[in-house]
Amino acid sequence: MKFTEKEFVKKCKKINLNSTDEKDLIISFLFIFLIVLILFILSKNVVLMFLDILILPFIPKYIDEKLEKEHFLSETEMSLNEITHFYNFIQEFGVYATTLLHDVCKLNLEARERQIEVIKELFNLNESVIVNYIIDKKECEENEDNPAQDWRSADLTISSDISVTKRFVDRLFKLAILEDGIHNDEWKLLMEIMGKLKFNNRYFSYYKERYNPLRTEFDENEWKGKSSTITYTLNNPKEYYDVLGLKENATDEEIRRAYHELALQHHPDLPKNAGRIEECEKMMMKINEAYEKVRG
Repeated sequence: MKFTEKEFVKKCKKINLNSTDEKDLIISFLFIFLIVLILFILSKNVVLMFLDILILPFIPKYIDEKLEKEHFLSETEMSLNEITHFYNFIQEFGVYATTLLHDVCKLNLEARERQIEVIKELFNLNESVIVNYIIDKKECEENEDNPAQDWRSADLTISSDISVTKRFVDRLFKLAILEDGIHNDEWKLLMEIMGKLKFNNRYFSYYKERYNPLRTEFDENEWKGKSSTITYTLNNPKEYYDVLGLKENATDEEIRRAYHELALQHHPDLPKNAGRIEECEKMMMKINEAYEKVRG
């Protein structure tokens, strides 16, 4: 990676990604200049001469801009469309976003290919951008002075809009889930990120309740003393064990394992369940109800 996020944004603003194609502008200026020059030669009109003088300085300016844009494309090894997508991503989620994604990804190195697929789906980024600016970010920048990497000592922000920040954190959790759930080191990192983002207790409670079922290492302490808000709908205790696929003499470990495995099948935030979210929401309510009942 040749640019930090801040440098990348600065370059993008300088070359003006949304400007009209330079080639067309240069051709237009040259055409106008030649027409005015021919008319001046034929008529020796002083006004036309001044028009030529006014137009001439703009031609090298646009040639320089064109060369600078082409050089930038060459340096990044990205197309203009890819650059635009990545620029919009940084503008929406901030300069710390790639580092946070990288830190989540590096805790599950075996899932590299799946991580690339998920990031591509969640953020609409090109694979080369994902690899160079997210997955392999640390290796590319270990010798560079890039303050965006040190998010732990910074005043971490994603966006001034809390809905954008929450949307980004939602996607971090989805990236951490992948196939086998959220491991303890991933969970601790996600909690740390939310703390740095100054999430309040309501948001912490929401994420804990939503994603606890997907944790691979269950933390019993988080449930002790927790008052249930679930209204039980089944009458026969055996029915709750049936929901979890267990016998009534199941051990605590068997109950936790069954709960986690069912969550990995039916949780609505799993990418594989994107087409059955409403069904999965209802199923998870039923699974949570059964789990709270049998563990109590």
